[in-house]
Formats: sequence, structure tokens, C-alpha cells
Amino acid sequence: MCHERVKQGGIPACAGACPVEAIKFGKREELVNLARERIRRHPDRYVDHLYGEHEVGGTSWLYLSGVPFARLDFPSDLPDKPLVEQTKGFLSAVPLVLVLWPAVLGMAYAANRNKEDDR
Repeated sequence: MCHERVKQGGIPACAGACPVEAIKFGKREELVNLARERIRRHPDRYVDHLYGEHEVGGTSWLYLSGVPFARLDFPSDLPDKPLVEQTKGFLSAVPLVLVLWPAVLGMAYAANRNKEDDR
């Protein structure tokens, strides 16, 4: 549904139908600029924080709020570093393990089988 609308140059139905423009859709940089401008124009209405701009390297969703995000139960201890950077060291070893372990176990099995055949 929305994928097709966006693919054809439209916007998601929820963003188009929102009467108070609480849901916006567009390029991230434009949305960040729009949000920063809203915060600048209405400092009494918004907390001076654009949630999702830097959290875990920046998210696909950005949030403005009139109350601190902690009161909305948004996590406040997220790192600025993308999560993929925190896991890529571990994940880069997965293909190696998937290739080496079967080979090692296969050789051990073959060696053990050869010993049994020699008896």
C-alpha cells in the first residue's frame, strides 16, 4: 500500500491524511531541518531534542515532543554509535565459523572413522 504510493512519488496515506501535520514524510535531512525549525520557532511547545537524530547513529523515525522523552518511556541511554558498528566485529566472524567448524568436525569424523576401519 504505502510502498506503492511512495514508489510512485506519493507519500504514505497517514502522512497525507494527518490534519495537524503530526506525521511528516520526506528525506531525512529535510525532516531534521523542519523539526529544528519547529523547535526554534516554538521553544515553549517542544523539548529541545529531536529524538532519533543521533540515537544509535540516527534512526528512520524522528520525534518531537512537548515533554521529556523519558516521561514517554523512550530509552535515554542509547549510544550515538550505530548498533551495527557494535556488532560487526562479532558478526564478521560468523561466516568463518560456519565454514571452519564443519570442516574441522568433518576431518575429526573422518580421522576417527579411519581409526575404526584400521582395527
